[in-house]
Amino acid sequence: MLVALDAKNSKRAETEKAKRAETDAPLFVALNDYLACHELVIASEVATALGISTSKASALLRKLATNGTVTVCDVKVKGKGTVKGYALAH
Repeated sequence: MLVALDAKNSKRAETEKAKRAETDAPLFVALNDYLACHELVIASEVATALGISTSKASALLRKLATNGTVTVCDVKVKGKGTVKGYALAH
């Protein structure tokens, strides 16, 4: 019984992951275009520009940082303190 539940949960997780990748693909294209036009950005700027939540923008930027597409640095922002800044890797 546990084996069947594990298999079912695994299949569901893979399906959700595939759906998420499908819906995120256009956002990655728009994000790359935005980064190409700006030297350094923070997640809240990206969120406003793309019309998504700051948490979604942050998650997408972290994924790009993980695969080496963008570099991450700390940026001091007045009123926000130190936040993560992202730029395209060269």
